[in-house]
Amino acid sequence: MAGAAPGGRLITVIGVVDDRWGMDPVSKLAGQTAAAGILVWKGVQLLWLPLPGTQLSLGPWLGTVVSVLLIVVTINAVNFADGLDGLAAGIVAISAFAFFAYYYVAAIDQGFERQSYPAMIAIILAGVCVGFLLHNFNPARVFMGDTGSMLIGLLLTSITITVTGQFDANAAREFNAGALVVFLPVLLPLLVLALPLADLVLAVLRRTLAGKSPFAPDKKHLHHRLLELGHSHARAVLLMYLWAAIIAFASVSLSVFDAPIMVLTVTTLVALCAVGLITLPSCAEGGSCSD
Repeated sequence: MAGAAPGGRLITVIGVVDDRWGMDPVSKLAGQTAAAGILVWKGVQLLWLPLPGTQLSLGPWLGTVVSVLLIVVTINAVNFADGLDGLAAGIVAISAFAFFAYYYVAAIDQGFERQSYPAMIAIILAGVCVGFLLHNFNPARVFMGDTGSMLIGLLLTSITITVTGQFDANAAREFNAGALVVFLPVLLPLLVLALPLADLVLAVLRRTLAGKSPFAPDKKHLHHRLLELGHSHARAVLLMYLWAAIIAFASVSLSVFDAPIMVLTVTTLVALCAVGLITLPSCAEGGSCSD
């Protein structure tokens, strides 16, 4: 992951310029693409995708395009999630812990030594986010801005791309969950980041259908809708944490434990509790939910 340093420096400069002076969406997207290009140039690239009984080689050109697209999408997904105090840092921390759990099992218990390095980066990223949360959770004293959100988004996606391009699908079948883990290096980023990615897709569709720029800010993100339901700032963030953790750790558990029915049952029960918490706002009817 030698490209993480120069790519991270570039995305940080872009973030500082945007936070300090502002950048138009096209220029920001171009900068994000350039940072993603640096990562790919330094070897952070999808080389193949696992398929049933085989592996699909992407080749240098298709692998480059898919890798850059995934990096840019993840950067913007995390950036879009940075709408409430502590939200982006917390979701990335949960994602990084989930990645670490998966990579730890792959590297230590199953002997896939190449997974030890991304496992280390994942736990470092998780620690950085948790440390930042001490000052960023509501009421926040420090804000990450686009500088921080884009950087942690880039680091998060670079971890999983590195692993996916090196994972041996045939050897992976030795895991407890059988064929499922063969697809997990590809599915895990989508599942772990399901919440911010879904928010990103909904925001782009919503703004495009309204005739606006996909990057035009609005107050209709998932976390804003939780506030509209009557939840306080802190509770809305904690509910987003809960949903992110449910999806992320359920996905990892399916690959680690040889009991998919139990994992799905527990996940369903926890998800039902989460739905109950969403439908029961913390503010009394007619009361105030001001921060």
